[in-house]
Amino acid sequence: MDAEIKEVFKKAISRYYLNSQKKSLKLTYTLMLRDYFSTETYIKNGVEIPRIDEEQELPTYQQFYYWYMKNRDIKREISSRINLKLTNKTTERLLEIQLRKYMAPVMSTPLMQLLETVT
Repeated sequence: MDAEIKEVFKKAISRYYLNSQKKSLKLTYTLMLRDYFSTETYIKNGVEIPRIDEEQELPTYQQFYYWYMKNRDIKREISSRINLKLTNKTTERLLEIQLRKYMAPVMSTPLMQLLETVT
């Protein structure tokens, strides 16, 4: 595999896999073949199907999978595939509830007012 193929892998992973749509790695590979290796399309039963030149040397799914696992960034994968805005909002709400439950009796009134403006 050359640098050009690795760049195609990187683009496909970013475009199809690292998002909240949660496409599988196998589907990401298929979409990569369609976008970067198909030469033309044809219509079959009203569906547009990409045609891939059989003489062209294509990367295998095993190569794609190996490359991904070797370069995998777990933190980026999780943050890209899960809606962190929702996660952070939920976490903030849980912290607020705990703070009010345990600290409200000892907190001063100005601090409670500050909390009211934040939430």
